[in-house]
Amino acid sequence: SKTTSEATRELEVPITADNTNMHTNQSIGDSKWSSGTTINTEFEDRDSKTLRQHLLWQIATEDFTPEEEMIGTAIVDAINDDGYLIADLEEIKEFLSKHSDIGNPEIEAVLAKVQRLDPVGIGARSLSECITLQLSQLESSTSGLDLAIQIATDHLSLVAGQKFDDIRRSLRTSEELFELALALVK
Repeated sequence: SKTTSEATRELEVPITADNTNMHTNQSIGDSKWSSGTTINTEFEDRDSKTLRQHLLWQIATEDFTPEEEMIGTAIVDAINDDGYLIADLEEIKEFLSKHSDIGNPEIEAVLAKVQRLDPVGIGARSLSECITLQLSQLESSTSGLDLAIQIATDHLSLVAGQKFDDIRRSLRTSEELFELALALVK
């Protein structure tokens, strides 16, 4: 059986040049931004696929250009076991700069596409962002949605502390609307 670091060293990021599908021997495990955090190799779904495999399969089957697929793979490789993005955009840009001239706008756009994959909110940088991404998938006409997003964005620590009256007073909302919004957050 391979150790996690051995498995990590074997991962390759697909690099495209002139819209061809060539691969490089540069592995994600060699990058500076892995910072000792291992890629998820333990989680498996019902089909025995790891989270990483599931995400890469979706990237391959969704409407990603070859460049977006390369960026998406780097992003997926920077997602920890809990589904959070552990590298900042600059670190991903630095890693990708070895292969092409990709800027933060392109990385941010692909990150947004990755975050809409299943499970929704994957690649979030915080619990607040994860919940907000999940809430954004709901119909805009959902009662309490705007308030729920505001709670997830600005008051999540108060929710964790169950300081509901403080949140409701701060947001100046009715108890009924607050309960609807809180149910969406939970």
